[in-house]
Amino acid sequence: MMVQQVQRSAIWLFALISIAFFSHDAHADKLLDTLKVSDTCGSVYADKLASCTPFRCTKPSPMAMMFGFPSEGEIDKMPPEQQQKMRASMAAAEKKMQAMSEEERAAMKAKMTSILEIKGPDAQGRCQTTTIAVPGQQMDCLFDKTQLAKLADYTRLAATAEHIQVKSTSSVVDGKMVTEQIDTIDGKEMVNPWTAALNHGQCRMLKEDADLGGVSMDEMNRMSHFEFNLLERGKHVDGHIQILNSADGKVLFDKDVKTSLNAREINLKPGTFDIKVVSKNPQLAPVWFRGLKLGEANVFRKNVEFYAISGTLKLMVRLNGKKSNFGIYMIDPETQKWIYKSPMGNKPVFQFSPASITLPESLSGRYDVFVATVPERSFKVPDDAKYQQFHLTIKNGETVEKILDFGEAIAVSPKAEKHAVAAVAKAAPKAKFPVTYEHGMERNTDRPEGAFLRQFVPASADPSLCQQACQDSVQCKVWTYVKPNTVQGPSPNCWLKSSMSSAYPNDCCTLGIKAAQ
Repeated sequence: MMVQQVQRSAIWLFALISIAFFSHDAHADKLLDTLKVSDTCGSVYADKLASCTPFRCTKPSPMAMMFGFPSEGEIDKMPPEQQQKMRASMAAAEKKMQAMSEEERAAMKAKMTSILEIKGPDAQGRCQTTTIAVPGQQMDCLFDKTQLAKLADYTRLAATAEHIQVKSTSSVVDGKMVTEQIDTIDGKEMVNPWTAALNHGQCRMLKEDADLGGVSMDEMNRMSHFEFNLLERGKHVDGHIQILNSADGKVLFDKDVKTSLNAREINLKPGTFDIKVVSKNPQLAPVWFRGLKLGEANVFRKNVEFYAISGTLKLMVRLNGKKSNFGIYMIDPETQKWIYKSPMGNKPVFQFSPASITLPESLSGRYDVFVATVPERSFKVPDDAKYQQFHLTIKNGETVEKILDFGEAIAVSPKAEKHAVAAVAKAAPKAKFPVTYEHGMERNTDRPEGAFLRQFVPASADPSLCQQACQDSVQCKVWTYVKPNTVQGPSPNCWLKSSMSSAYPNDCCTLGIKAAQ
């Protein structure tokens, strides 16, 4: 973790020193031209600093100097092959700018601009300065007259220099970052007075936190850090994040968040956390991270993908009291498009009865289902078939069981319904690996039915986290752990249930029954 602290502070110091030394004549075309930042500081900033006269100016930021494009004159001096590559890069950057929203372009322009400000003397006569190298990070300083003269001389020399070489080293001393920097300006070697002022406490670095306001970098380095991107079908979306203390359930963070432009950063004191991430779409299941332990300067960086709703329909079809194979298709009630159909087009899919059908992905979780019987010894739905229609609404991962009767009405008893479910299980494919029992877990087994309590994504691919969550829940009786990269996407999943159901062999899962307490 110390390395992370060194890197964070070292990057900041490089940014600070860079804006004092360099300017960049960026060439751009069309939209790229809007990113060009003029240097309004020059040597005037040093003159104003010497007398502590209030003054504010802007310069190209370190990002502008690293990623800005050269002028036409500089391009003309390049070899032909390099000119071609540079112009191709500029054309690609222009195309990317065209695809941005106005808000995104404004955020990019802000990153290209550094702000230097002299605020004048404070009540004790010390000169107050603020430097914002990049948005959200600044350095505030207080200087006496002796220090001010040294800084002004150095800054004036750097502003008019033709060549500057920077050499710096950083280390942690008594828990505080200390940076030593030697600069060679037009062949003259000297200690950088801005870095010395930071080491001696005349300056302090602050990071703007969206929730805490301005926080010193020393304090920030003692915190735990979270970075979230929320995505739905690969696109960045907004949502809601709640972070709780795992020990007592105390809410530490509970806010709507925007991640459409940048990752949402959250900084909290170290601890063990339970995190709930919710989509703006109420039909999509929330994503949980439980028992996440973070220390000082630890970073939890996560792209949270909300998957479209899907589930399972277990369907038994009867004709005049006897089991009948059937054809089935489904339509999205909002768009009226066929979403479950034959590969040959808008035609029903043949199914043996009973059938376990994986429902197509839907953002609403709603389906209009159409079912017709198929004659014995036939695998085709007649063109004049009469369909039964029913509406289906599910939650993500839910299993719905249904029996449809055609012809003579039949009263379905609970025993008959249970028999239908068992028939579906019997028809399910066998697990490739044997069912094993160890540490209270049934491996390669699933219990897809039962009363659903909640679902969450465990902090790691470890079924014991599901087991512990069920043990800690008053209502939970049965838990199922779904392995990553099997039937529910790339992340592992935990399902807690309040009732028992039949167990089926399935390589996807590990399950367990709550131990008696």
